[in-house]
Amino acid sequence: MKYLIKGKGEAVVLLHGWGANKEAMQPLTEALSGEYTVIAPDLYGFGASPTDRVMTLDDYVVGIQTLLMKENVSGATLIGHSFGGRIAVRLAARRPDMVKKLVLIDAAGLKPRFDPRRTIKRAVNAFGKATGWFRPRGSADYENATGYMRGTFLNVIHDHQNGECPLICCPTLIIWGAEDRDTPPYMARKFNRLIPRSSLRILPGAGHFSYLDAPSQTAFLIKEFLGNDCKRD
Repeated sequence: MKYLIKGKGEAVVLLHGWGANKEAMQPLTEALSGEYTVIAPDLYGFGASPTDRVMTLDDYVVGIQTLLMKENVSGATLIGHSFGGRIAVRLAARRPDMVKKLVLIDAAGLKPRFDPRRTIKRAVNAFGKATGWFRPRGSADYENATGYMRGTFLNVIHDHQNGECPLICCPTLIIWGAEDRDTPPYMARKFNRLIPRSSLRILPGAGHFSYLDAPSQTAFLIKEFLGNDCKRD
């Protein structure tokens, strides 16, 4: 796993979303590297970190653990956007000794609530696959994935983490775009309910990439959080 290190101070690990790379986290890297040691990896299958097999979420978690041990980091703040949030949640739940604080930005990982449109789409795709009349269509992320990453995508999206959230014992800040359509705000509120020491901040007008839509506000919230204990709303 290739990664960038910039700055000096306590370690902050930036975990990018699906289809992105460490460069996508550059606004946060620049905002935080003046006060912290920022570690920004290219997750397996993205950027400069190729993969030679289908991966699972656990593989990504082990990759980040290995990175932290290599850099002699005993306790880091994890900042995960979307798919990166899945990795951060699992690592915080399973290895509390390695995670000092947690920031989730428009994170994935929770089981979606019932949506009749999704159910209908699955039924149509199943019919097309069974009859051969048409090729089933997946999400944009699935359709854009190639090689091993299609299987990896399927492994990841079916790995729900609702049960892991109550196991997280570190202070947690949840930042969400009010206009997020990929991981809607109801998920933010659910994360807030499930994670014991969590605080939620909704950013008006921001979408799924809220840290890009509202960079100054996001950086301010993170810096405030890193400098103080997180109190539950």
